[in-house]
Amino acid sequence: MKKVLLSIVLAAMTLSANAADDQREYESLLSESKVWTMSCQGVVNPEVYGDIYHFTDTKLVGDTVINDIHFMRKYQRQWSLGEETPADWTATNDYLGQDGGKIYRYSDRTQNVVLDMDVSLNVGDRIGFVDELGYELPSFFVATAVSDTILTGADDNKPRRCVEVQLEASQVADMWIEGIGSVTLGITGMEWFLASGAIPKLYKCTDGDAVIYQSTLSPGYYHPLVVRGGKKWTYRHNTFENVYDYYYILEGDTVIAGKNCLKMYSENKGNQGEIRYEGALYEEDMKVYLFYEEIDVPEVMYDFNCQVGDTLHFQGPSLVMQAIESVEILGMSRKRYDFQAQIETDESNEIFVLGNESWLEGIGSMKDFFNMIPFEGSYNSLVACEVNGVTIYQSPTAIQGVRPYKPKADGAIYDLQGRRLSSPPRKGIYIQNGKKMIAR
Repeated sequence: MKKVLLSIVLAAMTLSANAADDQREYESLLSESKVWTMSCQGVVNPEVYGDIYHFTDTKLVGDTVINDIHFMRKYQRQWSLGEETPADWTATNDYLGQDGGKIYRYSDRTQNVVLDMDVSLNVGDRIGFVDELGYELPSFFVATAVSDTILTGADDNKPRRCVEVQLEASQVADMWIEGIGSVTLGITGMEWFLASGAIPKLYKCTDGDAVIYQSTLSPGYYHPLVVRGGKKWTYRHNTFENVYDYYYILEGDTVIAGKNCLKMYSENKGNQGEIRYEGALYEEDMKVYLFYEEIDVPEVMYDFNCQVGDTLHFQGPSLVMQAIESVEILGMSRKRYDFQAQIETDESNEIFVLGNESWLEGIGSMKDFFNMIPFEGSYNSLVACEVNGVTIYQSPTAIQGVRPYKPKADGAIYDLQGRRLSSPPRKGIYIQNGKKMIAR
């Protein structure tokens, strides 16, 4: 009897959840402000042509009602990697429609309305393929997972329903995202999965000036450093006397001087777990800006636009760009920026080389997120970086066996180059007892 009652309760809960999904208002793909950018790698004689990418932008225009469903016509423009994006758009014979969570396509050629995607699916639901002529194909997608997710790198910080699907009896998988479409094919059409040859991939989807989706697998992708969802850096301080880990945590929204920022905190396990507010970060045009405490004029922390030979000036030292390389980290391609740290003497204008520094795109300094120039006798290194619990960097040479640290509060004062000072500067940032201090 208990088992019967439990089955009835579970069935009622399932029906209730499905009813809630049926009543849900889904974000529409039908918008004239959205643009989908597809990338397609050439596969003809790759040994000759190498990585040749072609791009297609798609936007939707107008409003046409077909079978009581609202459709918009697709317009496109195409170009190859290295070429300028054309200004003119060309109308196609294809239309995109939506009714609730169901996405449809229609073509002037066949005049058939075909169900293409469904973001209202629940786990275990199946959806079949139908070609443009209306013939059912012997292939089905089955929903394997459903979640409301804030997409990493999206500008709008908006949760969207994500339906993970897999083509039955194959390894082909995809994800359909509310308001965006397929992460593989965008709004191209699911029957592309059954086609041979080069398959396009969704590179980016924008809504006006906001990026609401961006793939990490296409050329030209920039990994932003300032992202929502909880980002954490683990660094290791290593001297002959002490070894301990410390952390930077990026979380919490704030607005400073009209800029939408994320708050940065540090946690020093070697200093009895002290948590300290470091400032607020925002990112524009591949530059990361920092608002220090109670200072509403931001400083440039990172500039990922820099090229070989450029010099980045900080308070005291300078970083001279030596090389830019593409490296693969945990299956993701990122740029690594290699610098030489230099300082010029006030009296003789002589250049002293302080050492080397590297930045990783989307991650930051390999030495210390803020203090990129090592102090004398102090060596810091990046151990790990994660976003929303997912590790995006893990040092292959991290030191094992961390020992407790007892800080020495002797009141010594250092500048950002690690040189000991007799007294605090009148203005600027300095280090005392292992903490950054600001003189105003």
